[in-house]
Amino acid sequence: MRDPIDPPYTIGYGFGYRGDIGVPGASTDHQGIDIAVGVGTPVYAPLAGRVVQVTATGAAGYSIVLQHDATTRTRFNHLEKIPSYAAGARVKEGEQIATSGGKRNAPGAGTSGGPHLHFAVYKLRNGLWIAVDPVPWLAAGRAAAQDSKPFAPEREEEDDMGYAFMTDEKKPYYWFSFARGKSRKLSTEEVVQMRSAERSGIPGNEIHKVAAGWYANQLKLGTFEP
Repeated sequence: MRDPIDPPYTIGYGFGYRGDIGVPGASTDHQGIDIAVGVGTPVYAPLAGRVVQVTATGAAGYSIVLQHDATTRTRFNHLEKIPSYAAGARVKEGEQIATSGGKRNAPGAGTSGGPHLHFAVYKLRNGLWIAVDPVPWLAAGRAAAQDSKPFAPEREEEDDMGYAFMTDEKKPYYWFSFARGKSRKLSTEEVVQMRSAERSGIPGNEIHKVAAGWYANQLKLGTFEP
């Protein structure tokens, strides 16, 4: 998931009722968000999908509609130029699909009071495409994308932050790295170094004997690497 415009950006009009904004023909029930950007700003596909429709007339002006899955579509209105896609064309997540327009009375501006991108999200409900607020939709997508990324320490030294433990008295020592969120078996040399550090009073090397329940939970979570 990525934003349709490179952040940071400002939202002029949000989703929902907005009353009369002084632009003839503008809807009072705003079914999207207006991102305040200058003419020519790159516009990106938030997710992979296919082109459903490209239009060049009407209130939307130059616009494009993408379908990302069976129940999700996005729409981009008031573009600078007619998008060069045919219906059914595939787009990749993050692919630049257009540039923003919306300059009042300019070709393709449609019903627009000034430069901006109108971005809308639609969900299929009971056979109808219903507009939903794009702001929480984008936020949820960003969070999901972040959670799916494998975590890795920025520096190798960060692997030193953690603790040593044994699963029981007869098992070898393991090291649980806070940064990596995983455990690994300590080598004989590392165990010797750790015990030497303990005798020297160096903090952060306390040995924790781990209960069977903790051990089982790590196996379940996939964070224990024997």
